[in-house]
Amino acid sequence: MRIRVGLQKAIEDGSFNELFYSHPTTKKIFELANIANRLVIDLDNPFLTKKTKVIVNYSKLWYRPGEETLHK
Repeated sequence: MRIRVGLQKAIEDGSFNELFYSHPTTKKIFELANIANRLVIDLDNPFLTKKTKVIVNYSKLWYRPGEETLHK
């Protein structure tokens, strides 16, 4: 429970993204994968539970191309 609360706080205050996007390994992976220039195709899954849909629709949990440039 404490881990979840701590991660939620870090996500909300931006410190999670700060670490995630500034970490050398993550930066290199995004660079090598050219992920910022890939096409994103959203697929709907009608079999998800309501609880899972809440998590899936929580936008702060998903990578957004270009966001990593905010944390250089």
